[in-house]
Amino acid sequence: MAESVTQVNSATENTTDPPVAPLAPAARWPARLDLLQSGSGLLLGLFMWVHMMFVASILLGKDAMWTVARSFEGYYLFGRSLPWLVSLLVGGVFALVIVHAALALRAAGCQSPTPVRRVLGVAVRRDADRVEIRITANAFLHHMVRNVAGALIEVGVGDRAVDWVAELLASRDRTQGGVTAPPQGLYFAGVAYDARWGLPTEAAGLR
Repeated sequence: MAESVTQVNSATENTTDPPVAPLAPAARWPARLDLLQSGSGLLLGLFMWVHMMFVASILLGKDAMWTVARSFEGYYLFGRSLPWLVSLLVGGVFALVIVHAALALRAAGCQSPTPVRRVLGVAVRRDADRVEIRITANAFLHHMVRNVAGALIEVGVGDRAVDWVAELLASRDRTQGGVTAPPQGLYFAGVAYDARWGLPTEAAGLR
């Protein structure tokens, strides 16, 4: 179990994270994804450079440009033009752009290979002019608690209806969410592990 706290009036977060497998293999995934993003970016940059070279062949004359075009259609390899080869190349480049963009959407500080997290509980408590939001989960994503706090604050101040949070979760669209709460007051309160691991939890300050 892990616990952290955020205060935006004051918000607390509690997370429970029992490991279910050795962490080393999972820890390699962020590096692999970063490497894939770098590789896809390199390929796209190389494509743009080569594309500009081929387009510039028109400066050598229309025959040079025509030769380049027929080469892409496989004329010199198959003995006849196959225009669908160009469409196939365009589709491959488009797919590479999608992969690169998807990898770039990961938060820069996020080390997780997957955005799936299991929230075990959310508790909101008011103490005078301070509000504490405590979230228990099996793990946390970058800005996860601040995003949740931002949505709850919008409901709390009356800018959104109470059932808006349920609609937001059902939409699975982060762009529809509220403002990310500021980091002041956010802290990780502790962590507890499954008893089978034999790890101490008293020092975590969990309650």
